[in-house]
Amino acid sequence: MTFYSPWPVGSPYYYSPEHVDYALKLTTGSIYIHTAGWREYNDFGPGTQDPHTLPDGTQSTVSYGCINTRISDGQWYYSRAPVGMTVVMSY
Repeated sequence: MTFYSPWPVGSPYYYSPEHVDYALKLTTGSIYIHTAGWREYNDFGPGTQDPHTLPDGTQSTVSYGCINTRISDGQWYYSRAPVGMTVVMSY
């Protein structure tokens, strides 16, 4: 699947088209659990949806609301989640 930015080039929210290997849609909107191969440093988990500093010192906001996973985790979820499965998320 390829995600395309709903924001135009030049918008601070714009992102280039991004291919993901595994994507599971969670809502009737555009919220997914999906792989994020472009993420460096294994930068996953709580707080990564907010602006934060990466280990190399750069600032990043690495999620627009989706739950990002490593490719191996996304493959595991994708292979075990039948259509219509209930998903419970907690923090």
